[in-house]
Amino acid sequence: MAVVSPALLSELKVRHAKDLTRCPLLHMKSRISAWPDWFRKARIDVSQTPRGQVFDYFFLCIEAAINGYGIALVPEALVSLDIAERRLGILFPQSRIIGSGFYGLFNPSARKAKSVEQFITWLTQKD
Repeated sequence: MAVVSPALLSELKVRHAKDLTRCPLLHMKSRISAWPDWFRKARIDVSQTPRGQVFDYFFLCIEAAINGYGIALVPEALVSLDIAERRLGILFPQSRIIGSGFYGLFNPSARKAKSVEQFITWLTQKD
């Protein structure tokens, strides 16, 4: 999800998703195509990856967003507390991108154990 500090948001005066094309964007090195994917989902044409600072770690990208250096595109789970405590706000929640997910391996015979079945159920539950 796209997140921004309240101070930077008031400075940028973002009203529409297209306004983000002129804003300072923060990128993750491991997910360099995240912003182009986000813009595509929002139906905004961008010819190349938008410029902005690139970070190696999510926590650095999030701290940069909290400190007003730009708008970050990060997993909700990593910023839920920052959102709850109003250090970050969500921009255009309808334009979230979904990653490829995670995979887990287990021995099928172990599924008979109640604890394994409960764990699989917990992992696969929807909100």
